Amino acid sequence: MGNLPVQSVNVIREDPYNPNLLFVGMDWGVFASIDGGKAWTELKNGMPTQPVHDLQIQPREHELIVATHGRGIFITDISPLEELSQALGADLYVFDVGSKVKWVARRDNVSASINLAGQSAPNGVMINYYLKGPVQGDVAVKVTRGTFVVAETKGPNAAGINQVLWNMRVTLATVPGAAAAAAGGRGGRGGGGGFGGGFGGATPPPYATFGGNVPADIGEYTVSVTAGGRTFTRKVNILEDAWYDKVF
Repeated sequence: MGNLPVQSVNVIREDPYNPNLLFVGMDWGVFASIDGGKAWTELKNGMPTQPVHDLQIQPREHELIVATHGRGIFITDISPLEELSQALGADLYVFDVGSKVKWVARRDNVSASINLAGQSAPNGVMINYYLKGPVQGDVAVKVTRGTFVVAETKGPNAAGINQVLWNMRVTLATVPGAAAAAAGGRGGRGGGGGFGGGFGGATPPPYATFGGNVPADIGEYTVSVTAGGRTFTRKVNILEDAWYDKVF
């Protein structure tokens, strides 16, 4: 078990996509290894120092579900960790960007916020990228469709894994045929550098939210990150909420 005391391990799980990625639940938290158990790092970022008695991995969502003793359930996105061994050899690496459903708000008579008390997953496309070291100058994050830049922001330039959240909204002036309606030019970045809402006054999330002023259409987009003279691109799909208003 490398640098972990075996007698304190309550549960161990292997990632379904990367057999070298392991997670263990300990008497004082969760640890992860990207090298098959040779070295371990504690996962924090809001995770309490609490006994962890069970772990499960949701393969479709690439999420780790952590069951603690007395502090409830914690869920985190582990998709960057699944690719981290590939990223470590690069100066800049953008992790795979998962498809995102463009949810349609339910009617008041079929849903209510009192049905569940908890924090939902971020409502947008999470863009994770790795920098081998801190870079000089701006990190440019852009979302394009064809030749049009529909959203952009400046991302963090620190070494390690960085995050920004595209809220699936586009800048109206860059939408073909809509420039005349944008009466003041491009209209800015629509909150680039700010934090997403919906946290009820709680500590804001550790990522900036950016976007435009109109909802993005269903379809394929390109995400690009430029840092230190290098550019890395990924494709992302916005999917239709196919189950909205379906009668069972």
